[in-house]
Amino acid sequence: MYFKHDWGVTKVSIKTGEIVSIRHYSGVNSFKSAILGYHEDKVTVKLTRDFSIINFFVGDPVVISLYVKEEVISIGCTISQFQNDKGIVELIIDSVERHPERRQYERYPVSIYADVKKELSRKKYLAIIKDINIYGLCFYSKEEFEVDNQLEISMYVEMNILFLNVVIVRKVKRENYFEYGAKIVYKDASTMNVMEEYLKKVQKIYENDIKKFKI
Repeated sequence: MYFKHDWGVTKVSIKTGEIVSIRHYSGVNSFKSAILGYHEDKVTVKLTRDFSIINFFVGDPVVISLYVKEEVISIGCTISQFQNDKGIVELIIDSVERHPERRQYERYPVSIYADVKKELSRKKYLAIIKDINIYGLCFYSKEEFEVDNQLEISMYVEMNILFLNVVIVRKVKRENYFEYGAKIVYKDASTMNVMEEYLKKVQKIYENDIKKFKI
């Protein structure tokens, strides 16, 4: 199975029965899962515990992590189907990130809960961040904003809240939500430092997830 990303094409072999980890914004910790099958850009996984109370929805972003030749690969995906009673999730694969040091600004697939609002407004809306790098992010929201709108995002990471100022640069209408690309505007050095530290930890978090489940 081959996946395209910004610097080339990566071959990734996904085997039926293989243990992987899943990150979804509804859970503080990752979910241990097993591959049931795959075809082209679709992967079906089985959650290995009863997660019937977890709020999985079609269209949600998730991250799956697995070993490929002793290297941990993190794959951004979108939920296309979810059988709640069986704990079976079908995913559409978006991209694969390998050797992020080869990118000018590494981008990480994530699934993070956030609140978003227009600057100087008190009304907040739910947002889910799908991927992020030091200067930008992609998020989903049912609320409609416009390109060039200036927003404030409260991003929930590692039991903390990171406040970001962003400007919308891209807008795409999906079936049940809008997908936005946004540029991060740093107004102080401390916020940028916190973001840098978080991004340094992201891949390590994914590595620890899959190592724990493999053990």
